[in-house]
Amino acid sequence: MLQKFYENPTKTAYTFQTYVLNSRIEAYVIALDEWRKEHDGATPAIVVLDRWIEDDYIFASLAYENKQMSNGEFATYMQIHKRVKSAALLNSKNVTRVLINVSPSTCLERLSSRKDPLDISPEYLAKLDEKHRQLIVSFTVDNELGTAEDTAKEIIQQWKRYA
Repeated sequence: MLQKFYENPTKTAYTFQTYVLNSRIEAYVIALDEWRKEHDGATPAIVVLDRWIEDDYIFASLAYENKQMSNGEFATYMQIHKRVKSAALLNSKNVTRVLINVSPSTCLERLSSRKDPLDISPEYLAKLDEKHRQLIVSFTVDNELGTAEDTAKEIIQQWKRYA
């Protein structure tokens, strides 16, 4: 579906962004359900996700700004987003956002080395980076050259400092 979005974003933006939002919530609910099954119904102290619904909003708002979604489509998306965000299940006072600090140019290099590279412009990546930086208020993990394991270790170290 991601490939279809990048091939024809104007035709598929609303469907893709709504799909992503739904997938994010589904992943969260599944993670909670699995935890509760393994821990006698207890709620976990922490849930780690690679992205959150605010990230989904960033992508959707950029699609709207790029005229890939109509006013009506974006308004409908925002209604869904608002409802999901306000759901009691998702309201947590203990939310920490981590920005894995990768420059748009490094991101572009990594995208071009993929098995199935996506045609994404440097300008698009720069706009996403700017929007993410505006959202993030917690702490940042520098990851210009690090592996996923290095990133995880750094997140844990910083979490301990801030928690």
